[in-house]
Amino acid sequence: VAARAYSRTPATPLAQAYHLVLKRNSTYLLFIMGGAVLLESIYGTIGDAAWSAVNHGHTYETTDWSKFETIVADEDDDEDDE
Repeated sequence: VAARAYSRTPATPLAQAYHLVLKRNSTYLLFIMGGAVLLESIYGTIGDAAWSAVNHGHTYETTDWSKFETIVADEDDDEDDE
């Protein structure tokens, strides 16, 4: 019986992804959870940057507090003292 010759063609990206990620359930679940964490951090960073850009000057961190005068209580106005 003659040995069968197999051609070694490069694997397609889809086949590589299957063997790397989808072949075992554990790696598939890890891929899904890791992707969710990564995409959420990217989405959160972009969302926070957009929120800060739109609300610049209207949040506590970006308010110029030197424009507001401070109220100093007079010491004579204490009504508890007799």
